Amino acid sequence: MRSNKNYIDRMKVQSPQDLGILIREERKKQGWTQAELADRVGVKPLWISAFERGKTTAQIGLVFRTIKALGLNLSVGKADRPGGVGAVIDLEALVQTMREVPDEIIAHRGETLDDAIRRTMTEGKGSNDE
Repeated sequence: MRSNKNYIDRMKVQSPQDLGILIREERKKQGWTQAELADRVGVKPLWISAFERGKTTAQIGLVFRTIKALGLNLSVGKADRPGGVGAVIDLEALVQTMREVPDEIIAHRGETLDDAIRRTMTEGKGSNDE
């Protein structure tokens, strides 16, 4: 049987739920409560709870702060199935995009994170052109 550490080291994150599972497992491995992790990230425990359940309204900056607080690193590889449902997110492109938009992106109900980023970028460009 493989250890929990090896599972986390090799886990493919293909959805918000996968990332939430990884965060919860790492938090538990370190012996932290949701409140302790929330203190380290600078958020409320409710935010950690929602993130661990794969809620998609999490701000990307807070996601990265949470990953850093747990001492984790992200690596991006080629998707087994490019495009479509279950595809791996291109984090490199996402990080580059995030450098161009405001710190806070809120996805509306039913809106994907990609759509929220595109909308925010479009709104931002419109206000910069005035």
